[in-house]
Amino acid sequence: MKKITQLLKWILKAWPILGIAAFFFIHKFFLMILSYFTYEVNSIFSSLSQFLGGLIIIIIIGKNISEFRHMNLLSYVKEYFKSFPLLKHHHKITGKASFPASSSLDAYAFTEGKWETVEQGIQELEKRIRNLRTEMNNKYDNINKRFTEIKDELNASINMNTREIHEVQKSLERTVLDDLKIQFFGILLVVYGFIVDLLIIFPLQ
Repeated sequence: MKKITQLLKWILKAWPILGIAAFFFIHKFFLMILSYFTYEVNSIFSSLSQFLGGLIIIIIIGKNISEFRHMNLLSYVKEYFKSFPLLKHHHKITGKASFPASSSLDAYAFTEGKWETVEQGIQELEKRIRNLRTEMNNKYDNINKRFTEIKDELNASINMNTREIHEVQKSLERTVLDDLKIQFFGILLVVYGFIVDLLIIFPLQ
């Protein structure tokens, strides 16, 4: 049963060929039941197949323009004629001025003091050095912590973007493949109508 299902799926992948074959058999069926109106039936099916084929191709082209240019086929045609070189174009120029914000610098202010002995001055200097070292260590730890957070956020963002790109790529491949099949079916219809026209003009003896 599984093999039969796989076989049916494989056959259905070639649905444009099956579709044109079905169109051919419908055409032959009407020729059989309307054998006295062969010319009219051939003319109708020729026109119908070329019309449907051209319509399908135009729809797919419009769909592709809408997906990649974010506009429909009519808007694209309007933009094309608006870009005619001999027409006058009015361009509006807008600008925005920005000024750098004033920056502030953190500074360590040390108040001057007078000590009664040299030992007191040395102790005060050692105290200030310890405070400065503690402050620098704290800043260094904060910078390392922030750097780790940014690194984790960046890795998470890269992983998420990679997954999204992969999903978009798979979706785009499916869409393009489906559109190619539909366009191929439209081309087959146009070719079928053209062949029927030739047979009307140059009937087989």
